Amino acid sequence: AASRPPLGCLSTTSRQPLSRRRTGSTSRPNLGGISACSASWRSAPAQALASGRGTLVEFYAPWCAECREMAPMMYRLEKEYAGRVNFVLVDGADPKNEQLVSLFSVDGVPHFGFISAERKLLQTLIGNVPRQAMEASLRRLL
Repeated sequence: AASRPPLGCLSTTSRQPLSRRRTGSTSRPNLGGISACSASWRSAPAQALASGRGTLVEFYAPWCAECREMAPMMYRLEKEYAGRVNFVLVDGADPKNEQLVSLFSVDGVPHFGFISAERKLLQTLIGNVPRQAMEASLRRLL
């Protein structure tokens, strides 16, 4: 089995390894100026937020088994909601994304941030989310 990469870049407070908490975050990042936050917020996510549609930002890690388990469902949902909701996938284990990981207070993957067309974080889900719950959250973005 391959060993996991160091996860210090994923900890936003104590530099401890990423946990697998299943509860949502109560913090609400200010996303109004996110397109200028840094080079780590690449053009695709910035364009998604500027599109006038709701956006789902999914943080994953290459070693994350739950992320891999959810990938087929997320792919189907992305196709189903195409043109109505933006889907953005962010590698939370990549040090280039550290500022974005911090902005969203990511401390477990998979981590889903549901952002309204008005650029407000409506909800955060962490862990292996059932399809029905994911669809209910996506419908809030329409």
